[in-house]
Amino acid sequence: MKNKYFIFLIIYFILCKISFAEPFIFKTSEIEIREEGKVIFATKGTAVSKDNNLEIQADNFEYYKDTDVLKAFNGIAFIKEDNLKVEFN
Repeated sequence: MKNKYFIFLIIYFILCKISFAEPFIFKTSEIEIREEGKVIFATKGTAVSKDNNLEIQADNFEYYKDTDVLKAFNGIAFIKEDNLKVEFN
C-alpha cells in the first residue's frame, strides 16, 4: 500500500513539473522579471517556443505567466511548420 502512494506522489510531481514549464525561451540582451516572476520584460532579441515551431524576433517583449500571453513589439515572427513569415509593429 505504501508503494502505491509513493508511486502516485512521484507521478504527480513529474506531471506538475511538465505542466508548469515555460512555453518560451528568451534570448535577449536584457531581461527584467517583475511581480515575483509573473511578468517578464525583455528587449532586443528572440523568443522561441518550447517546440521550436515559433520564433519571434522583436525589439520588446512582455510575457504574462498567469495568462500565458506574450506581447511582442516591432519585429518578425517565423512559423517554421508552415514556412510563414509575419512582420508586425
